[in-house]
Amino acid sequence: MMKHLAAILVLAGALAAGIVPAAFAGEPPARAESDYEQVRELIKLGWLDLAERAIAKMPDQSEAALARGWLALRRADAAARAADQAALCKEAEDRLAEYRKTAPAGHRLQKEADALEAAIGQARLRTDGATVWNPGTPAAERERLSARIEAAQQKAIAGLIKEMEAAEAEYRKALEADKPGADPKVAEQTGAAVAKAFDAYWRASGKLFQEAIRFGEFWPPAEAARQKQLGKQIVDLAAEWLKRQNEKYRALGDERAGVQMFMDYALGHGLALAGETAKACAAFDKVLVEDPDKYADPVQARSIWARAVYYKARTLADAAEKSGKKADWKKALAAVHPDIFRGLAGTDPVLAIKARILKGKCHARLGALDAADAEFDGALNALDQTGEPRPPRAPEPK
Repeated sequence: MMKHLAAILVLAGALAAGIVPAAFAGEPPARAESDYEQVRELIKLGWLDLAERAIAKMPDQSEAALARGWLALRRADAAARAADQAALCKEAEDRLAEYRKTAPAGHRLQKEADALEAAIGQARLRTDGATVWNPGTPAAERERLSARIEAAQQKAIAGLIKEMEAAEAEYRKALEADKPGADPKVAEQTGAAVAKAFDAYWRASGKLFQEAIRFGEFWPPAEAARQKQLGKQIVDLAAEWLKRQNEKYRALGDERAGVQMFMDYALGHGLALAGETAKACAAFDKVLVEDPDKYADPVQARSIWARAVYYKARTLADAAEKSGKKADWKKALAAVHPDIFRGLAGTDPVLAIKARILKGKCHARLGALDAADAEFDGALNALDQTGEPRPPRAPEPK
């Protein structure tokens, strides 16, 4: 069986590309590096039954265990029921443990095992998340899964903080080497090293904040306390980052204005998650007064600006939902800047759709039903342009 897999994979790739494989013209088929790599390709192609039969014939049992882990995870992705997804994730975890127990030290597939572990973690988050968001989930089960998700989020944040700190240490070294009054050629080299190190430090920092914000946005209303706690964590991290940069290192000048713009946005989003409406809006306003076209990278600046528009409006709408005051709904409506709908480069079209839905909600709360319908229709039309399916229509009242 295994000797035919390479030829099958070549044929599959050729069919996908719409060409005749060279093996059919009399040339010998290309061979994958090993049985494991061949099976992994079958799993990626979705030929799961064929992959399962091939795994049974693999001579290396530790590699076969790892392949079975990937197979279980692929089936978990395709499963419709959350219970089936969870069971298959557990099977993938068991197969990974089997590999690590039987594989010799320094085995060639250690990185594959690490990748499988990370993929299982992501699948677990998706499965647990769907259960947490399900209003029919019992409170005890929701709490158990929420605690597990929270622990996974904090583990990921801790890892990203370490990455940021490692990049910060290199940035600090570059700054120490960049001494004033040095030979012009040396100064040029050290200056370039500082710029390169700051870029790496900033990229690691941006990744941390983006992931932390994404984690905060995950939590459903029933888990508001966890969302607030994560929001406070983001605020503390961002405030400390700015303090270190502007006081300990080199202040963010005009050449790094985009960094300041993003950090103001991160502060605003963290404050919004923490329930600090007024402070969040003040932070978002620091972003909104900027003109993205004046930046060195206007597309990136527009992306940050558009996020500030939407999340400021949503923060105000959340506050209006609690107060029930029309004046608060008017503030939320006024915060939806029309430029977010112009399709400018850098504006996420999905974010624009969400902003239009939010605008329709504001109109509805203010009693302007025709205006609300117009916004909702505009959101559906924009959704059609993305190619995504429309949500199912609610049944007409009898």
